Amino acid sequence: FTIDQSLRFEDGSSAYLSRTPSASTYKIGTYSFWVKRGELGTINVIAQSGRDGLGNDQTQISFWSDDTLRIYSYRSSAYELNLITDALYRDTSAWYHIVVAWDTTQGTPANRCKVYVNGEQITDFSTETYPDADDLMMFENPNASNSGQCLIGAYWNTAADTSHSLSGYLSEFYFVDGTQLTQSSFGETGTYGEWKPIEVEGLTYGTNGFYLSFAGGGVMSATGGDSTDT
Repeated sequence: FTIDQSLRFEDGSSAYLSRTPSASTYKIGTYSFWVKRGELGTINVIAQSGRDGLGNDQTQISFWSDDTLRIYSYRSSAYELNLITDALYRDTSAWYHIVVAWDTTQGTPANRCKVYVNGEQITDFSTETYPDADDLMMFENPNASNSGQCLIGAYWNTAADTSHSLSGYLSEFYFVDGTQLTQSSFGETGTYGEWKPIEVEGLTYGTNGFYLSFAGGGVMSATGGDSTDT
């Protein structure tokens, strides 16, 4: 499967995508996307959500200033999830496929959030904190009673904040609400051992799920359970 298009984020232009999702289960979901970095040594937020007026409560997937990959959920002055990789991601010529899949109903803490990069599950973290059983994660919606937004390419403080905007490219961005998937739903190993995309079929997106192909230009529509214009 060949990907023919991507969306460019240039941090100097403060460009980002935003949406306010509806209430959902909060416990189970999957993000999958291909990303190509454009800048090293700075925080590049890929996806984030947070509560309106409560900037300390937030969830984030980002490349950190030391070029590690960080996934965290911070609520009520404590990290309910905090994973920082040992690996560094400094190849600006390469595309990285990243899958973050969570299910807090799982009995084993390490199964409550799984991270895959280029087809391999990451198990080596310099910081490793997993959510408690049945925690309500904020990836898909900050809180049913708050109006904080979910963003791609920026982060939410008390409003959309572009000081740590993404610099680079995104493609094939999926959010599956209500299912914890693995990397094999989105890619496969090629003849020479390379990780490559597949044509994704048969997904059930759930209440807030969507797929962004970034085909065409201008305003694009998300497909899936939530067809809100991006």
